[in-house]
Amino acid sequence: LSLGFFLFFILSVGVTVAALIIISQIENKLKFMEATSTYTFEIQQARRFEKNFFLYGTNLIDALDHVHKARQILSYNGDKIEYVVGRKNFETMVAHVDRYEELLARLPTLQKSATDNGSQPSLETIEAELRTHGAQMVLVAQELVNKERQSVDRMLLMSKRIPLVFLIFLLLLI
Repeated sequence: LSLGFFLFFILSVGVTVAALIIISQIENKLKFMEATSTYTFEIQQARRFEKNFFLYGTNLIDALDHVHKARQILSYNGDKIEYVVGRKNFETMVAHVDRYEELLARLPTLQKSATDNGSQPSLETIEAELRTHGAQMVLVAQELVNKERQSVDRMLLMSKRIPLVFLIFLLLLI
């Protein structure tokens, strides 16, 4: 009888520790998903203001502000993002943000010297490259969120199964 109670106690401790670990991991992943969603939002906002700049000649400062915020999110959560996507993909993300920001910063000088067709690239060339880098940033961010969402779903499924397995094992033990 004592051995049975001891086994029950050990089993309960094991299930409790496993549940706490899983809940802690889910909490971290949810925080990470929130940061990644914020990054995606900032990039989408920058793209929206980029579009406004090309259509109406306005909101370039706003686009740059949102790119700066996206960069801050990347630098603050860099370790976590790199862990999820890998070092090479993270470096690619950072490179896209860097290039996108650089291109946005060059737009005012290009707009002023649009009549100068010297060695500078044309406004259309910059616009095409901005669209390419912007689309890649949004795509990578959305893939990152989806990947983490799938991971959270798997962990939640496992956290649902643990109590059921525990109850079945407990029934057998009794």
